[in-house]
Amino acid sequence: DAVDVTSSGAAAAAGFLPPVQMAMAVPCGREWAAYIGASATLIVAGEVFVLYPTTATAAAVGAAVTAWNQAFGNLVTCQLRSAGAIG
Repeated sequence: DAVDVTSSGAAAAAGFLPPVQMAMAVPCGREWAAYIGASATLIVAGEVFVLYPTTATAAAVGAAVTAWNQAFGNLVTCQLRSAGAIG
């Protein structure tokens, strides 16, 4: 059977949107992606530092912490704006 995936179709009303429209429907999707990426990078940098504690790996952990902090701040700000808590 064919499924109607247009915005007027029942499938769209049930939440079955094409990937691009689905990403646009999620508030703060870009911020979530950046936060998840920064979190993964921080974990990897920390593990590498534990295995090879050098000044270079310590600097990588520092950079990863900075990136994670920025991504987290952007995510929280976006979430608060989308909830109407801040302007």
